[in-house]
Amino acid sequence: MGGGKPTLAQHMKKAIARLEELSGVVNLVIEAVDARAPRATRCDFIARVIGGCSVATVFTKADLADPAATKAWLKHFHSQGLTAVIAPGKSNKNREGFTQELLKLSAVDTPHHKGARAVVVGLPNVGKSTITNFLIGRRSARVGATPGVTRGLQLVRVSPDFMLIDTPGIVSPRVARKDQGIVLALAGCLQDNTYDHEEAVLYLLRTTLPLYADKFTNFYGMKCATTDPMEFCEAVAVRRGFLLKGGAPDIDRAQRLITHDFAAGRIAGITLESVDGQPQDKKKPDSHK
Repeated sequence: MGGGKPTLAQHMKKAIARLEELSGVVNLVIEAVDARAPRATRCDFIARVIGGCSVATVFTKADLADPAATKAWLKHFHSQGLTAVIAPGKSNKNREGFTQELLKLSAVDTPHHKGARAVVVGLPNVGKSTITNFLIGRRSARVGATPGVTRGLQLVRVSPDFMLIDTPGIVSPRVARKDQGIVLALAGCLQDNTYDHEEAVLYLLRTTLPLYADKFTNFYGMKCATTDPMEFCEAVAVRRGFLLKGGAPDIDRAQRLITHDFAAGRIAGITLESVDGQPQDKKKPDSHK
């Protein structure tokens, strides 16, 4: 057989096979989603792959999203009969409280299930490791071979009634629509060479500048009042001294900078998706007060 890197489809097939091994082993799926894009970063099909599990959706990176939008998204999830909670912030040290909240929200009946066996899953770069590390903590102890657990899967005891599979489900993104792919790129879920930076930054600015212009201008230290994406990119290029020969603004370099700054979470307070599915630039400015 020939060499070469595995394709996205091959990664996905391997990930699904890995998750199928957990069927009958875990009774709680902790689904990590990026609070800036709760719809695009969901991987709700995982619960169907594993089967017979409760699902608790955890909003990561809430400190980078619009708080009002996050509140609306949580309300929306709850109205759909889904369990959802915000991941603890860096200053939140209440690991036991978060664990109990997950158990309560997921409706895992620990006396009958002999404790929760959970796995953290999600798309690349949504914060799976942050959730896992927070739950495990320094005092958690690994347990040895456990009856009913597939060979090679290691359990970590989080609390007397909560154990976590320490190998999280690695899921590659499924991109059904072009705009969904762009949102995933902006959330940092796609590799840098798999999307068009100009398309991504123009989508970002077109859909968010009308609502969050102050977030961008404050970050780049500008007084630019424009909501035109290209004009804004040009202003950033000038501000950062990105100039071509002859003194023309290097807009391409500015576009890449803005895309990377947002994906890396340097520009905070912005949500990419609205609950009603309408583009952010079509929503009224007072909708995020």
